[in-house]
Amino acid sequence: IRCNTSFSYETEVAYACLNAFSGSLSVMGSSVVVYMIMNRRLKKLSRVKYRLMLAMSTIDVLNSCALAISFLPAPSVAECSFGKGNFSTCNAQGFFLQLGLAVPAYTAMLTLRALGSIVYNFTEKEIARKFEPFMHTIAICPMLGIAVAGAVSGMYHSDRRHCYITNKRVFSRVGIKGGDFGSGRWILITSVIWFSVMGFIIALSMVKIYLTTRQRAKMMRKYAFVSKGRQQRRASKIDRAANESAKQTMMRVLAYILTFSCQFTSIVFTSHMIRSSPLLFLATGVLYPLQGFWNFLLYIRPKFLAVRSQHEHLSVIRILKIIIY
Repeated sequence: IRCNTSFSYETEVAYACLNAFSGSLSVMGSSVVVYMIMNRRLKKLSRVKYRLMLAMSTIDVLNSCALAISFLPAPSVAECSFGKGNFSTCNAQGFFLQLGLAVPAYTAMLTLRALGSIVYNFTEKEIARKFEPFMHTIAICPMLGIAVAGAVSGMYHSDRRHCYITNKRVFSRVGIKGGDFGSGRWILITSVIWFSVMGFIIALSMVKIYLTTRQRAKMMRKYAFVSKGRQQRRASKIDRAANESAKQTMMRVLAYILTFSCQFTSIVFTSHMIRSSPLLFLATGVLYPLQGFWNFLLYIRPKFLAVRSQHEHLSVIRILKIIIY
C-alpha cells in the first residue's frame, strides 16, 4: 500500500525523535511530581490540591509514555510506515493519547480550586466535601468514555506517526475506510472543543485570581496603620507576593498555550500551506508532549525560589535534590 505524505523522510524522522525526546521529559517530570507527593503522602494527600495533582500527573505519565514511543506501536501497513506494532498496540496508543486530554481538565480543576480558595474564601474542607468529587468526575470521565469508545470501535489507526484519528485514508487490504478523519471525526471535534473550554477556564480563573490578589494587596497597603518602616516593609512583601502570583499565573497560561497552540492550528485550519508546513509540524512534535514537563516546573518553582533565596551559593542541581528528596 502506498501513502501520501506532505513531508520528507528526514522531516518525519526528525519529528519522531523530537516527539520521543519531549515525551520522555514529560514522563520524567510527571513521575517526579508523583514521587514527591507520595513521598510525603501523609501530609500532602490530606489536601485537595495534591490529590488533584497526583491524579493529573499519573494520567500524564501514561499519556507521555504513549507519546514518547512515537510511531513504534503503529502497524506496518504501507511502504512509508515506520511502525513495528500491530492493530492492538496501535489501538492502545490511541486510547492513552485520548485519555491524556484529561490532563488539561485537571489543570482547569486546580485553577478552580485556587479560585474558590483565594477569591471566594472556601475552606479546604468545604472544597473537599462539596466540589472535589465533581472535579475528578468532570476531569476524567468524559475523556475516559471517549477513549474507551474509540478503542472499542477501532477508530485509532495510522499509516505512520502516532495512532489516533487520522486524515482520510483508504486501506482496502486492512479494512480502514472513512471520510476525513474517518468515522471518528466526532472524537476530534469533541477533543478540540474540550481543550478550548478548559483553556478558557484556566485563563479566566487565573486572571480573576491575579486581580483579586492585586486588589487585596492595595487594600492592605492602605490600611496598614503601623510605623513607617514596618509599613514600607509590609508593602514591599505584599507587592512581591502579588507580582509572584502574576508571574505564576502568566506562566501557567503560557504553558497551556505552548502545549496546544501548534496542534490546535494544524487541526482547525485546513489550508494546505499550514498543514504542510515543516516548521509547524516539527514544533508540534516538540511542544505537544511537554505538558507534564511544564507542570513539573510550575510545581517546583515556588519551592525552588524559596530555597535559592535562603541559600544563594547552592547550585541548581543541589537545590533540586533538596526539593525532590
